Amino acid sequence: PRHVTIGIIHHEILHHYLLGKIPNDSKLLEKYKNEEPRVKVHLHLLALQQAVYTHLHLEKELNDIISKDMQLPPGHYKRTWEIIKAEGYLPFIDEIKQ
Repeated sequence: PRHVTIGIIHHEILHHYLLGKIPNDSKLLEKYKNEEPRVKVHLHLLALQQAVYTHLHLEKELNDIISKDMQLPPGHYKRTWEIIKAEGYLPFIDEIKQ
């Protein structure tokens, strides 16, 4: 669907937006230091994506994006979304705000 494609574009733009914005002393990255690098690089990004979609009341679109991400091999996005679901997205956003 088009909104999933737009979600992918939004995701890629967020990679550029977050450059230099995640604190070096991130407690969340420390907590998840044993995760795969591709999981760690997406923690704050997917949390921010969730924050944007939630703020815009686009939960259905977000759920479609998450559903698609959960199917992608080798499972890095799935694991990242599991962590965000467990932690909530706000702690990641709070770290970006620092």
